[in-house]
Amino acid sequence: MSTGLRKTRKQGQSRSQIRCAPVSSPTSCQLASPALYSDERRFLTGGALKKGRFVTSGSATKPYFVPFQDVCICVAEHAAVGGKAHFSFDLNKNFKGYGLDLFALLKQTPLKAQDRLGEISFPTGKEAVQLQAADLLCYLSYQYGQRRVGDKNAKPDETLRRIIQGFQSLHDFPFYNKPFLLRLLEGQNVPKD
Repeated sequence: MSTGLRKTRKQGQSRSQIRCAPVSSPTSCQLASPALYSDERRFLTGGALKKGRFVTSGSATKPYFVPFQDVCICVAEHAAVGGKAHFSFDLNKNFKGYGLDLFALLKQTPLKAQDRLGEISFPTGKEAVQLQAADLLCYLSYQYGQRRVGDKNAKPDETLRRIIQGFQSLHDFPFYNKPFLLRLLEGQNVPKD
């Protein structure tokens, strides 16, 4: 079984549209462009395939689940071998239900760091004030992403640079643009719409 975050596409075919803003914030993805098939969106948002058919639905209308998976996988890969990466996301009732399902699916998917995916929780902002720092990172990332859409050479502002100075590789801070999404789809056999 394969699941999102990994189809090849054919040029010139009509497509449903998705634009994922170039930031690490799960809430920054918006529908529009780059063009992807509906089934590609479905796959990237957690639709699992078995023998070329979807066995789970994915969430094609909620593209913020693309960076959600990417962040979970990336963080788990940085966890020490034998250790666990645990995740806390601010309580959002619209996000929590499918977030729990998708996280469970990730834990069943053969990944390099599958054994390091720990637990997931959704505390309120009062229960986990540290989430405010994550919100700041998302906000600054979103602002930088908006600037970068208009200027490929845009640089992060000083505050964002200071926050991300300890990132370990460029893969820790991807730009969710068309080339990135197409790389995630390479080699997958996602059915056509």
